[in-house]
Amino acid sequence: MSNTTVFAETAQQIVQERNNSGDDRVRYWYYSESGLDYMGCHWHPSVHDHQIIAQRLSDFIATLPLRW
Repeated sequence: MSNTTVFAETAQQIVQERNNSGDDRVRYWYYSESGLDYMGCHWHPSVHDHQIIAQRLSDFIATLPLRW
């Protein structure tokens, strides 16, 4: 699946199916690779990258209508 969009497309399809069945609590989130250096072991995200991804995820979560 490397260098394909299969995973992303499958995730989007699952979210769409859940939403169509009335579950609006399931969301799809994608983060851009812009600004990431992938300087971790074997081109995995580095600590720097994890900080960027965490901030982007926090920003996304802040937009959700959370009902605890």
